[in-house]
Formats: sequence, structure tokens, C-alpha cells
Amino acid sequence: MELLLITTIPIFLLLVAIGITLIRGKGGWLLAGWNTMSPEKRAKYNQKSLFRFAGCLIILSGVFVVITMVVAYFENHTAAIASIITFMVVLVAGVIYANTSKRFRV
Repeated sequence: MELLLITTIPIFLLLVAIGITLIRGKGGWLLAGWNTMSPEKRAKYNQKSLFRFAGCLIILSGVFVVITMVVAYFENHTAAIASIITFMVVLVAGVIYANTSKRFRV
């Protein structure tokens, strides 16, 4: 169980660092497809808003990793499964929202 703790904390810290980088408006290379997008297509997006949303989603992912680790540590399997399912639903909903919302378009 200590291995779970040892591996979860660095993953959480890494996700938070990436999220903060994106929230600050840097690290666009971390987003899939952003570097390969032409400058004309990039101009169609509100970069600051998109990066902030992606950063918050990544930080939320880190929080879900910690929540899942905590409930797994206490061997509450039902809560661990519920946490993983909730994480997946939130992540998929966030990606769909980012791709379909007009909030990120200029």
C-alpha cells in the first residue's frame, strides 16, 4: 500500500504543475494537436480561455487521482469504483465541452 502512496503523490504534483502552466497561458505544446494546427486555425480559438479550461481539467484529474488513492487506501472498493467512474464521466464531458462549446472560439 505504501507503493500506492509513493506513486500517487508525484503524479498529483505533476498534474498540478502542468495545470498551473496551462492556466498561466504557457505550455500549449502540452495540448494534443495545438502545435500541428496552422496559425490560421489557431487564430479561430481563444487561446487563453482554452488553456485555462484545459489546465483546470488537468488539476481536477490530479484531485481525482488523490481521491481514488485515499478511498483505495481504506479498501473501500465501492467508493474507489465510483470515484473512477465519476472521474471518467467528468473528463469525457470536459473534452466534449471543450470541442463543442463556442466559448473557446473567437
